[in-house]
Amino acid sequence: MTRTGHGLVVLLSGTIPAERVMSFTRQDSPQAALSSLMAAVCANPLWADMPDARLVGRADPNVLLGVLGRFTDVQLDRLQELAIHLQEVLSRHRYVDYATAERVTERLASKLCHALGPERIARARFAAIPRGGYIVLGMLAYYLDLRPEQLASIDSTPSAEDDLLIVVDDCALSGVRFQQTLHTLAYRRVVFCPLYAVPALCRNIELQEPRVTLCLNAEDLLDIGFERYAEGYTAWRERRKKLLAGHGYWVGITEYVAFAWCEPQTRYWDEQRQGFAAGWNILPPELSIKRRVAARELGHSDARSTLLEHSGPGPLLPSGRLLWFDNGDEVLLARLTLDQGSAVPVFNLEGVAADMWRCLLGSGTLEAAQAALLELYQVDADRLFNDLQAFLAQLVDNKLLIVVDTP
Repeated sequence: MTRTGHGLVVLLSGTIPAERVMSFTRQDSPQAALSSLMAAVCANPLWADMPDARLVGRADPNVLLGVLGRFTDVQLDRLQELAIHLQEVLSRHRYVDYATAERVTERLASKLCHALGPERIARARFAAIPRGGYIVLGMLAYYLDLRPEQLASIDSTPSAEDDLLIVVDDCALSGVRFQQTLHTLAYRRVVFCPLYAVPALCRNIELQEPRVTLCLNAEDLLDIGFERYAEGYTAWRERRKKLLAGHGYWVGITEYVAFAWCEPQTRYWDEQRQGFAAGWNILPPELSIKRRVAARELGHSDARSTLLEHSGPGPLLPSGRLLWFDNGDEVLLARLTLDQGSAVPVFNLEGVAADMWRCLLGSGTLEAAQAALLELYQVDADRLFNDLQAFLAQLVDNKLLIVVDTP
């Protein structure tokens, strides 16, 4: 058994209760929930760019998830961002299914009627920011009983100078998409209605854009930046503002929100390209049209991910914080520590050692493992037993296997 040059990036260390993973993935068991979450990670271009990475998960006794491999500094940064993203999302998330979207859109319709009045709404034209905005506008048209001629394309022109255009979207996180859209609009009076947004974003749009008479959201999103960076959040926002260079209206980190039709795209700063690039999406593909299409286009190789489904028959069992990956040629072992900041050693088993591991794990006893190995190798039984016993001692000393007392 030897230490390797492989590393382990811990995504979930067992501190997130299985119930939260089940809630996020909408699955009814920890095993199914972790499987769904792993499929979501694999359905990412960033994952496709790491061909040597191996995703390993374990739902029992706690939810563990890690990535084994040899990583560049850039890949390590991306995986550490994924770990932070997962922690935040599983702690607080909003998934908007179609029934929820209907209720929230009805609330938006009511707020619009209160703010503008029925007469102004009846004279206004409505347009959507593609593509999530179309779904919201379709529902809003029914709640407001809009006439067909009131529904306009985003690049339409006003018929009169004082025409009001109400622009709809499913969410606004920084306001960049609306800002880009506003610059193309021919209307002199505009109302912007994102279904979900941080209140400060709406206030900033009203302050900074003279043409926008009102920015009205249906549901408030929370700013969770202080939870991530604490006192360093102010400095982070200042750096981000410089990078954005005037793009958008609000800089910060919102709580996670995703829809049955799409998941808003996260962004990270790419130093090499000196620009923002697409970050991680983690909504399970079965919960979103856009994610399903993306997953289908990317494909998914089961050979690069393993969900450890059982602990074995015992009394020889893997440590409760052990992750391992068996690719047929070798077995990689990594035991997570309780100290988040400490390095996790990765052990490599090949040849006979790998077969010993498989037999010990599969049978749960020295005697049964010896019998299984004698079917694979023509060796002296006593010598094999001694070698197997010494190997087991190494595994136990390194806290990779444990011996459970049997009644």
